[in-house]
This record gives sequence, C-alpha cells and structure tokens, in this order.
Amino acid sequence: MQAQQAVRHCGRRAAGQPASVAPRTPTLRRRRAACECVAAAPRSSGAPRRVRCAAASTDTAVVDERRVFSGVPLPPVGAKATQLVEVKPGLLWALRQDFPEAGPASIWLNCSVAKLSSGGLLVYSPVAPTPEMLDALRSLPGAVEHIVAPSMSPEHWLYVNATAAAFPDATVWVCPGLTEVNLPGIGDAKISAGPRVRTIGPDMTAALGGEVDFALFVGPLGLFKEAVLYARNARAIFSGDLFFGAFEDEGMPTALQRRIGGVVGIYKRIGCPVAFLQMLLKRDEGREWAAKVAGWDFDTATGGHLSAGINKDRYGVDGREAFMESFKFMLQ
Repeated sequence: MQAQQAVRHCGRRAAGQPASVAPRTPTLRRRRAACECVAAAPRSSGAPRRVRCAAASTDTAVVDERRVFSGVPLPPVGAKATQLVEVKPGLLWALRQDFPEAGPASIWLNCSVAKLSSGGLLVYSPVAPTPEMLDALRSLPGAVEHIVAPSMSPEHWLYVNATAAAFPDATVWVCPGLTEVNLPGIGDAKISAGPRVRTIGPDMTAALGGEVDFALFVGPLGLFKEAVLYARNARAIFSGDLFFGAFEDEGMPTALQRRIGGVVGIYKRIGCPVAFLQMLLKRDEGREWAAKVAGWDFDTATGGHLSAGINKDRYGVDGREAFMESFKFMLQ
C-alpha cells in the first residue's frame, strides 16, 4: 500500500467523472465494524439482486449485489462500483475501483487491460472481480489469456486468484517471490505455485512472443518489488506503485492538497514518490530500471492509482515524455 501512504495527505478525486464512469453506489456508512451483507429480497427475474449492508451503527444502505465482492476485505468494504474506461479504442482499457474508500478520499485502484496482437487480452493488477467487473471485462473484444500480479504490494495481487478462477484458461504471471508471501486472514487469495502460475521474467517475454517486456525493480532489503510492464501492441506501460499521477484533481479536491501534490510531483504530472528514495538508495539498480523503460516505444502510461491512461489524447501529455521527466534523476 505504498501509494496510499505516499498520497494520503494529498486528498482524492475531483467531482468530474469521465463519460464512461459507472454511476456511483451510495457510500456505506459505518463506524467500527465491517458490513455484513444479507439478502434483502429474493432475486426477481430480470432485475439485479439487492443486498442490505448492516454495520455496527444503525445506518444502512441498499446496494447492488453486482458490486459486492465477498472475498478479501480490502477497503472500501461492501459495494465496489467499477468504471470501464476505454483508453485506446480496441487496444487498451482501464478497470477502476475506489480505494481505500469511496468518494473524494479515493485514490483508486487501476487495472490495465491490453489487447495482444494474438487477439487475446492481458490483465495487469486486477481489481475486485465483482459481477459488474467481470461483465465489463468479458465485454471487451478477446479472451483473457494472461493475468499479471506485478507487485508485492497487497492491493495489486490480492484479487488475482479470484480473477483467475473466472478465467481458467489464463496463465498467471507473478512478481518474483510472491508465491512465498502469506498474509494473515487472506485465505484463498494467497498465490501458490502451480501449473498455471509462472514467474515474471525472460520466460514471460518469450512465451508472449515478444509482445510484452518487463522492468523489475527491487528496493532496499527486498521489501519492495515491482515489475513495470510494456504492452507493445498498445504502446503502453503499466505500474502498480512505481509511478502514478493525478491529472483531473483526483485525490486532491482542495487547493492545499493540490499544492502538496505538486510538491511531491504527482499533480498534473507523473510522479514517483514511492520510488524516489528507494532508487536513490539503490542508484545502480534504479538507473538500470529507468533506462530499460526509457528504451521502450510507448505513448501511454497507467499507474496503479489516480489517473488511468495518461497520454496526449486524454490529458494532453505524452506518457513517455512524462515518464522521462519524472525519472530524469535516474537517467541523467
């Protein structure tokens, strides 16, 4: 959750929403306990089932069951509305959900979906596979062939197993060492070694016929580890926490928060507050990582949080130029 910590004091999203945004679910109000969802009524033919979420307080809200995920309790608990954003028609999309809470305090979780030249889809850092999310993913042209768990940060891999269960023919690619990680209370979300699970590395590039490449950065003591991915067909790069930016006042509804966002380099630009100090401490590794990414031919960048699909068409900013500016401290 490094990105959440890095932008916690910068606030969250502006009121404006892109045209493809799904309508927001009413915020679940709660005090001390997580919501327990119970059926409000039998499912009626042709109508979405609704559930009532009862918290420790007397406040309740009725939500659409299609937005409820009963697996790992990453916040926000209860309903998670999914946005499907078309970044490049027929080539690149983003699936987005609130994190760590709904409303202006959200820094988002972004899942990138890229069309491969083979016709299949690659899913990077899946968000919660609610029925709404799965319907959105299945509406895209192509079958899900590859699912990527890019990082040791829990929010970028805890939904991988549940997503993979919905697409049993997909290969799962994981950050090196991730199959050895076991957190308390995650149950079936733990990623274990198996015939479908492979490690991100040269084998991945070869297996996908050179359609993707990766750049792995390991922080001091090995506590931070993430693979940024390059999707050649979509001319795009994806990150979990190594870079992100807020281009629509996302996460920064007040002037003070926007000023702080400017100081840490994530407001109206791509920034790297999580990577900066770690790369200074591991300068050689940071330079090698940045040089590899800079050598790719891309024009779009999506971080795991805040704005999705940063490019000239969407934000008037070339994704590669924005990346080069952010990481010039490693490239000079």
